[in-house]
Amino acid sequence: MIWLIVTVCLLPVALAAVWFSPLRERLLYLFSSAYLCLLRGGSIFDRFQFTCRVEQFSDESQPVRQDQFFRIQILGRIPTEQDNVDTDVQIEILDITEGRSHWHQVLSGDEQYRDERTAEFHSIQHNGIVPDKNAVLARWVTVAQFPCHILRFAYRGRRKLLFRATVIDTATGGKMVSAQRAIEYVYCSDGYREVHGRRLEVLGACVELSAMVLGAPPYSEGVRDLWSEWIRQKADVFVSADEAVGTIKTIQSRFAGMTMQPSSDIILAYGKNADRFFAIELALQTASLDGVVSKENLEKLFQASQMLEIQHDRFLSVAQKRLLSSDCRIEDPSQLLGITSEMDDDSFRKQLNDEYRKWNARVTHPDARIRSQAERTLTLIAKIRSQSFQSSV
Repeated sequence: MIWLIVTVCLLPVALAAVWFSPLRERLLYLFSSAYLCLLRGGSIFDRFQFTCRVEQFSDESQPVRQDQFFRIQILGRIPTEQDNVDTDVQIEILDITEGRSHWHQVLSGDEQYRDERTAEFHSIQHNGIVPDKNAVLARWVTVAQFPCHILRFAYRGRRKLLFRATVIDTATGGKMVSAQRAIEYVYCSDGYREVHGRRLEVLGACVELSAMVLGAPPYSEGVRDLWSEWIRQKADVFVSADEAVGTIKTIQSRFAGMTMQPSSDIILAYGKNADRFFAIELALQTASLDGVVSKENLEKLFQASQMLEIQHDRFLSVAQKRLLSSDCRIEDPSQLLGITSEMDDDSFRKQLNDEYRKWNARVTHPDARIRSQAERTLTLIAKIRSQSFQSSV
């Protein structure tokens, strides 16, 4: 009777403590799980139920920012249809921060933990032979361990991750039993969706420069295909064909209000150093695609290179390599040799002589393409000299 009175008195206190506890949701979940387990005739702590757990730990022997690891372990009964079944364990991870119905893929930066067709995290490890039907793992067994830094998440910040461990029949590939566990993890880098959006913005700015070099739309199918394929090649992250085409359509629709400065600023601010040269090479390729590079095209190319902070000599080298090795016609080839209308006679001769020496040294180059380029350039230099001589007579 005394125990009954004590229980009746303490029960409201215990319920109040649970209700106002910061761990209320977790405690209520545990109590409800225990109640359901008892209704089914099981034990609250059933060691036969297949389960998994995930631990995050540090390995101080590893470099900074690469010293955090995930360890996945399994415990409990593995049901099989026969004895001596060879098994594997598959580990999957989902980002369920926004809810289980709005999950994001977790990608891997390490090919060892990556799906063959995509960059999605995927791990299958050999688990060994299950000797008997309904064999039980009585102790926690580690089935996977990998560094946290190889994982790529959709967004930066605190993420809720769902780990799923599935035992698979090695021979048939059939799933035998599965368990899952959710944990929280803080991701300190930019998410792949954030990187994707920023990268697409930079590549779009590169295409904008090419569009402004070429002139107002409409653009030929060849030009549009070139831009679309270029975006997908330079993306570093997956960009669908629809996204690339959509980017080009957007550029065409707002061409009238575009100027080079904002596009160049985006490339310099958010792009990689190599993106400056990718942008100018794309503009050169675009300008030469239709077979003729006008004087206006070249002037805009020089303007774009200045805004991208590419040195004049470096731009000339890139432009000569691209245009002089193609079959396109250049309306004012003297621009391509660094000759401007502002030069006096001495500067003109010096620039022409410098270019002659540079290309004459390449006439005997072992690469046939460079030899052909050198011969074409020397012919061009001779033509400019002849025109200059005739105009001075």
